[in-house]
Amino acid sequence: MILVGDSSVNGGKFNPRCATISSLDPGRTESFFCGSMNGRFVTVIIPEKKKFLTFCEVQVFGKLAPFLPHGLPKFIKDLDRPFGINIALGKSSYQSSTFHLLGSSDKAIDGNEISDFYKNSCTHTNNDFEPWWMVDLTSEFIVDTIMIIPRGDRCVEMTAKYEIRIGYSKENNGKSNPRCGDSARISPGQKHIFKCDGMQGRFITVTMPEVKEFLSLCEVEVFGKQITSSGKYF
Repeated sequence: MILVGDSSVNGGKFNPRCATISSLDPGRTESFFCGSMNGRFVTVIIPEKKKFLTFCEVQVFGKLAPFLPHGLPKFIKDLDRPFGINIALGKSSYQSSTFHLLGSSDKAIDGNEISDFYKNSCTHTNNDFEPWWMVDLTSEFIVDTIMIIPRGDRCVEMTAKYEIRIGYSKENNGKSNPRCGDSARISPGQKHIFKCDGMQGRFITVTMPEVKEFLSLCEVEVFGKQITSSGKYF
């Protein structure tokens, strides 16, 4: 089986599947088409078996995502996730509090989109007023879209209101920065994409405004272009 995605967790075995290899004769060369999937890690695995795995060559062909043309084919635009490289993956993160060691802030940027807290894949704050989570992108970016996945296991039943802030300030835990789009009510475990339309900043904050609540995020993915010292971006 071939898997492609942005997560290195468990050897990339949580990533989406490109192809299933039913059988392959020794020494034979085979090609597999992944249908314009995007990701940083490519994993080949023999699932559900204890086996030796030996390769003589694996070659991967594609395009670096930020340089893809803006006029993407319709079927790519209709995907249920943004297209490109997740620039938040593995960066420094913070949150208003930590309810349990399993719910540390880095769980939202580990590349694992599983929405079950008990599978060690989600953040978790205390019951805070306007709880927040923040990632430091470490440099300046033009942000196009942000996708978030809130906790979705059996312990969460209600939709909740989320808001995203983007900017250069850490004041008020980033909540004083400009807002990306409108706030949104999101069902447990459901992906939601916020369109930020080229907002600029270094700090991304996800918050639940005007409520006292637990904040649990299973993934936050940020897509955009880095701004260089010369003012150009790539």
